[in-house]
Amino acid sequence: MKIIKSNGITEGEKLVAKLCEKSFLKLWSYANLYKEPGKELCDNFILFGNTIILISEKTKTPFEYDHNLHKDDDNKEIGQRYLDILWKRWSKEIKSSEDQLNGAERWIKKHPDKIFIDSKCLQKFPLELPNINNIKFIKISVINGLDKVNKLREQYNNGELDYDLPEDMFLFGINLENIIHLLDDYTFPIVMKELDTISDFINFFQKKEEFLKSQKFPVGILDLDLLPIYLLDIDPMTCCFSFKQLETMSNQYDTVLFGNTVDPYPDFCKEEYYKNLKKDLKSSYLWDYLIDSCAQDALDDLLVEQQDINDTNKTLKIMAEEPRLSRKYISEAYLETIDTFNNNASHRGRAVQSPYNKEIMYVFLQVKRQDGEDYTDYRKRRRAFATVYCNVINANHPCIKYVVAIVSEPVKYNLYLSRDFILYPCEPLSDEEKKNILKIQKDLNVLQITRNMKSKDTHTSKVGRNDKCPCGSGLKYKKCCLNK
Repeated sequence: MKIIKSNGITEGEKLVAKLCEKSFLKLWSYANLYKEPGKELCDNFILFGNTIILISEKTKTPFEYDHNLHKDDDNKEIGQRYLDILWKRWSKEIKSSEDQLNGAERWIKKHPDKIFIDSKCLQKFPLELPNINNIKFIKISVINGLDKVNKLREQYNNGELDYDLPEDMFLFGINLENIIHLLDDYTFPIVMKELDTISDFINFFQKKEEFLKSQKFPVGILDLDLLPIYLLDIDPMTCCFSFKQLETMSNQYDTVLFGNTVDPYPDFCKEEYYKNLKKDLKSSYLWDYLIDSCAQDALDDLLVEQQDINDTNKTLKIMAEEPRLSRKYISEAYLETIDTFNNNASHRGRAVQSPYNKEIMYVFLQVKRQDGEDYTDYRKRRRAFATVYCNVINANHPCIKYVVAIVSEPVKYNLYLSRDFILYPCEPLSDEEKKNILKIQKDLNVLQITRNMKSKDTHTSKVGRNDKCPCGSGLKYKKCCLNK
């Protein structure tokens, strides 16, 4: 069944929904879910693995200039009164947002089977929720106008205001037992732009919560204070951004302070490191495209062989777990496979190990369609051939737990093409099974050249023309994988 998602109701919700879909991709991000007819659960809901991100957005903020309250800018008493009244109204918005997020969390824990994507509660949330006891929540309030309060705070710290700010305006009411991250219409788009993979985003906020709970960091620490530190610290072992240096500091000192009196992000964006990083990561967005195109087919109920959306979720989840830096290397390997395809060959395949998760291997396979071959038969044949590649990896690399194969027509020679995404769970093989697979590998010269878990292959046959094709399609070899 086709899944029709909300794009948000208010302008603020639409912006949040758009940013979430761009960063977390279509399959896992849902705006305006409902718990009962007409009763909204939250403004945005992201489910990924055992993590649920809940977002509450408030666009109707009272933080506006009120001429009736503050006609005389030079009058300190009126200015103080103006600020106190506005802060009371604005803090009420924060409380309303926090109540919505806490209520959503309680509902999910108590009624995980009563979450709907439409206001009439006719269509249930399509993805399976993990065991409630294992769910980790990240709760975010996006408050339109919080950036103005941050500006007032900055002016106060610089001695530019003649009146006092309410004390809780500095602390934002952080409850270390129930952390809710407060962002605004300035910081939220920046965070979503820079942390635009689910792994980078989750890691950032979960580490931030650990820092706060350690009580070594200031409670009022801002996300834009942490963001440049996160993007500068790259873990070469996992190919992702990290807080390793900050964690080292927190282990060495009782208190970690930040010296920023102004927003550090604009200056950070001017640095050569940042400019080079953005340029270097452009190729990584091919991976986003591959995930999202398949996810859209799943939502539109266009998957072949009536694949279930939750089966597709398992495959795409592995791909989406790759952080931004890891996606760069995987995407470049995929592009290299496309660019080096020889039109005289019947197929071209390559295997690449995930830099982020060493238990995952990707197979990029392009298979040429034979003249006059029925397209349905062709897709079955190429999927069977992809399974051969997966079997070969299973037999040769016991450290690999899952293989994700992406198989298509030769990309640079086909204006229109389709892609199949195959998830292959690796399992222990008997000696006889391994022997048979290794024979097929040798006969078809599949993934014979291996360097650092990356491989290329050419096709040289030692199988008889009238024998059954070793790829398992059931066809004769001359009608299946034999070079023409």
